[in-house]
Amino acid sequence: MEINFTEIIIAIIGIVATIVSHVLTKRKYRVDTDGSYIENMGHSLDYYEKWVDSTNKRLDEVLQNQDKLMKENTALKEELSTVKQQTTRLSSLLCTDLPCTKRVQDSSVIDCIYATGSKRKARKLNKQNHKKDGQD
Repeated sequence: MEINFTEIIIAIIGIVATIVSHVLTKRKYRVDTDGSYIENMGHSLDYYEKWVDSTNKRLDEVLQNQDKLMKENTALKEELSTVKQQTTRLSSLLCTDLPCTKRVQDSSVIDCIYATGSKRKARKLNKQNHKKDGQD
């Protein structure tokens, strides 16, 4: 059994080729894996950018709606103030025209409180109060 020098060289070349092939295959696999990782990161970045843009649009819409509601709120407060002033004037006039048995003044609103449930009883009570005032 003689081992031929050529056979040894062929075996060594086969072993070296196998090792080189294995190393190159591992390298290619790493490059492919890194490429896939980078590609997936790119997709994630695209998704994130779309999400941020969508969120910014919704935020802008909410802020515009808030501005609109703030203006509407201010207008309603002004309208309420006007109505309160008118109510105060009207209740003040009613209080001086009608026989109020008890008056309560609270900051800007004058409420006439009738002790009785009807105008007739209120007039009668008012007459009695005037008679008492005249006797004192």
